[in-house]
Formats: sequence, C-alpha cells, structure tokens
Amino acid sequence: MNEITRPQDKLRDKVAETRENITDMGHLAKETVQEKFHELKDRASEKYDDGKEKLSELEQSLVGKVRESPIKAVLIAAGVGLALGFFWRHR
Repeated sequence: MNEITRPQDKLRDKVAETRENITDMGHLAKETVQEKFHELKDRASEKYDDGKEKLSELEQSLVGKVRESPIKAVLIAAGVGLALGFFWRHR
C-alpha cells in the first residue's frame, strides 16, 4: 500500500531540517567570532609589546640625555613645572 505523506509529516520534516540549519549556522557564527577574537587578541598583544618596547627605548634615551647634561635637564624640568603651574593656577 502506497502511503501518501501527510501535510503534518511534511511540516514536521521541514521544522526538523530548519532546526538543524539554524544550529549549524549558530556553530559557524560562534567559530567565526572566536576566530576573529583570537586574531584581535593577538594583534592587541603585539601592539602592546611594541608600545612597551618603544617606551623603554624612550626612557633609555631620556636617561642618557639627563646624564649627558644634568643641569640642562633640571632647568628644562623647572621651566616645564613653572609653565604647568602657571596654566593650572589661571584656570
């Protein structure tokens, strides 16, 4: 006996298929987000390390300049301090 597929059965099959497709899309979206997160995290870590290295180089350069001309460094620091104090006082 050839049984005709009932509309309810077709609907149930389509719902199950749609559920599987949505689940698959969810997994793909999750994998994509995780991959992009790891890429951004790695890039941020590289930029942080670069910044740390540049800051260290700047610090060494500044220390070298102060050692070369300590009086000049003190006078510059005093001038900057006076200028900042002047601007803050007049705010």
